[in-house]
Amino acid sequence: MTFEESIFLAAPMFFLLIGLEYLASRWQRKPVYSNTADAISSISSGIANGTTAALGIGFVLISYDWMLETFAIFHFDSHSPLTWFLVILGLDFAGYWGHRFTHTWKFLWQMHIVHHSSEEFNLPCALRQTVSGQLLQVFTFLGLPLAILGVPFEIIAVVGLVHLFYQYWYHTQLIGNLGWLERIIVTPEQHAIHHAINPEYIDKNFGQWFCIWDRMFGTFQAKIPGVEPVFGVTQPVRTWNPIKIDFMIWIEMLRDLVNTRSLRQKLRVLISRTGERPADAASLHPTVSIDDVYSFEKFRPEVRPNVFALCVVEFFLTLSLLMYFFYQITSLSRAEVLLFGGFILLCVAAYTTRMEGKPATLLLGGRLLAYLGLLFYWQGNWFGVNDVAAGISSVLAVFFALTFLASLYIRKPIATYSTSDQL
Repeated sequence: MTFEESIFLAAPMFFLLIGLEYLASRWQRKPVYSNTADAISSISSGIANGTTAALGIGFVLISYDWMLETFAIFHFDSHSPLTWFLVILGLDFAGYWGHRFTHTWKFLWQMHIVHHSSEEFNLPCALRQTVSGQLLQVFTFLGLPLAILGVPFEIIAVVGLVHLFYQYWYHTQLIGNLGWLERIIVTPEQHAIHHAINPEYIDKNFGQWFCIWDRMFGTFQAKIPGVEPVFGVTQPVRTWNPIKIDFMIWIEMLRDLVNTRSLRQKLRVLISRTGERPADAASLHPTVSIDDVYSFEKFRPEVRPNVFALCVVEFFLTLSLLMYFFYQITSLSRAEVLLFGGFILLCVAAYTTRMEGKPATLLLGGRLLAYLGLLFYWQGNWFGVNDVAAGISSVLAVFFALTFLASLYIRKPIATYSTSDQL
């Protein structure tokens, strides 16, 4: 099963669980979904991540196949339960260290910040996954122990997919302490602490399946009575656009590299730890940081009700386009896959920027031109959507034209609607 097929099958389950969590949160009267825009931004990040993964344009630093051919000493039977046990432990061990590295080094933090950028903690937050990490995959070398053992890549691919999807369930505040399981597996309570920016909790609980690695290497933290987790990042991103988040750290590093005068500091920028910046560069472009995690204003821009409603429509439309993209992907050429995927990313950037109350006129105009160009390429049948239902291509053209015109008319939305209101 390909990644695209697995997402196509898993997506309904993701949304079913989100719906159940929402209903349960209302029943328990817990403000888990206190910010509608945040939840949409989280799912939009998942749309962007799934799209870039399907594009297959990433660069792998060291391939597992190469390590297997070069370093394999043993050859484990793919039918042996021992092999599967070793793969589960090995991948989780590598996942722990890869996760910990992304929190330690600034360059790698870019590949993970989007996942922590939500100031809420719920199942949509689990879908906040990196685009930049898809483009540059640097942690393959952590699978070296498994390559030395000669574990076939096919087993790693299967376990890796399960390993990824497994991590979805514990992004919730509705499940409390699980007793003796807290000593073995990663639980919702533990992972909530990992997402917290409280001084007592920050940079703790890096485990993905098992919490044994955190206990072994001194990064485990249980919940402290009376200290409720506060979620987000200490340098808030202040945007709903996941694609913007996915490159903001690297852009900051590049800017610091140019602005700092010292050659030593320029070199240090490349290997800086998370949160470090040269003093002279930081003075030119200061970074907003949270000093008191218990008293700061969360990112909740207000937009007009009609603008926000339109953004919600665009969100569901883009989600539908993603599902259609996965459905059609095997019948598309390489160039067509890139064009369709790029169009979806443009849609995500447009409506998430509009959701901040910004006009996003250039993005919406670019989307309209891109759509018309692709419509001409497909001779009026945009990626074959008219074969599903007649006239959809024309309906989409009208919709994208109207949203662009609306952005010209409503340049500065009036702040009368708060996206912090509960659903």
